[in-house]
Amino acid sequence: ALNGSHHYGAGRLSPDGRTVLFSDVPDGTPEPDHDMTRRLYAAGVGTGRKAEVGGVPAAATVFGCCWSPDGRSLAYVRRQRHPDLARALAGRPGAVTAAVAARATESALVVADADGGNPRVVTTARADDALALPRRVGNDLLGR
Repeated sequence: ALNGSHHYGAGRLSPDGRTVLFSDVPDGTPEPDHDMTRRLYAAGVGTGRKAEVGGVPAAATVFGCCWSPDGRSLAYVRRQRHPDLARALAGRPGAVTAAVAARATESALVVADADGGNPRVVTTARADDALALPRRVGNDLLGR
């Protein structure tokens, strides 16, 4: 599973050593969209079988992830675009500037069950801070 793509993020081995958690670009995603289409996956160490972890909104991309010490939950940082909000902030369709698009983007730290169920948003950031949250919280979360 991991050798078929060169777009995956750093993997995190589960505490029991049986599963790797990582972000990756879904198969068939056009090259220009890679920065905003990373999904969350888990792969069995013995099988290499890759499966998407549920609970991540379709319009979100995953920047970092990790397991809890007991392996029963996971955490990840996601960034999500809100195109309807961007259009509303711009005042009319087709008038979305980079500044408006930034205000219509939100990053969140999410904690969920190991299968992605019961996702709970711990904190969020918008606008210029939307990129700082994945760096700040993600680095703390991932021990960087």
